[in-house]
Amino acid sequence: LEKLFYQLCNFSLAPIVLVFIFDGPGRPAVKRGTKVIYRPAWLIQHLKAMILSFGFHFYDAKAEAELGQLSECGKIDGIITEDSDAFVFGARCVIRTLGPSMQHSSLIYTADTIEDIDGVSLDKDGLFLCALLLGGDYDPGISGAGPTIAHALARQGFGRKLVNILQSFHGPQLDQRLAAWRNSLRQELRTNSSGFLGKHQPKLADAIPDTFLDVQVARLYLHPLTSNSFGYVGHMPDTNSWKPNPIAIFELGNFCSVHFGWNGENLLKKLNSKLWPAVVFRLI
Repeated sequence: LEKLFYQLCNFSLAPIVLVFIFDGPGRPAVKRGTKVIYRPAWLIQHLKAMILSFGFHFYDAKAEAELGQLSECGKIDGIITEDSDAFVFGARCVIRTLGPSMQHSSLIYTADTIEDIDGVSLDKDGLFLCALLLGGDYDPGISGAGPTIAHALARQGFGRKLVNILQSFHGPQLDQRLAAWRNSLRQELRTNSSGFLGKHQPKLADAIPDTFLDVQVARLYLHPLTSNSFGYVGHMPDTNSWKPNPIAIFELGNFCSVHFGWNGENLLKKLNSKLWPAVVFRLI
């Protein structure tokens, strides 16, 4: 909690409005083959109280997918995350901070740059294929299919073809089309007909099982549960209310006293060095 307090103080010195998304309805119980351990409810409750006191916003949803959808729709300008699947879910801009605040150096990635820059040329469909081959939150991927190989296959349009198949066919026809797509993928790995792979990859071709890919996993990427989904049960965000609110000084002082044990002169000293600059900045 104390670490987040300092982070929020630092974030408050930047001309931004933060919206925190907490994993809510429909969150997966397993990610990358491991059972997910979520933070206890009491801690989340305290985190949310502190976020509101800083004048920021939050709501519950399936975090990665929700953020991607908000970014794709232009409701937010960027996503601060370390999740590599953000662009697969539609993110247009991802920010990775190199320190505890926005004042530190940050790496900024945009979907347009990833798609347009020479030597990368990955659109959303290509990134989707990379996620399936390399593994992500829902599936371990194909062993031996590293980033270079996944990138090469994506540049050849295998991702776009796969998305078209998944969106156009069902039942036995879907199975037939996927089998043909899978054989085409294997053939490219064996022959390197495009020249993108650098060399033939026969062992990797043989390692691709007939069970690849899991259609349910693919649909978790293509049609994730968000507040924009049909039949969604959960909080519907009011994006028009996402404006900078005043910092609640009294509430934060009381919070720090109760949870951090700051009192008297120590409390004033901490707030003077950490919080007051943020309060003044918010008033400007």
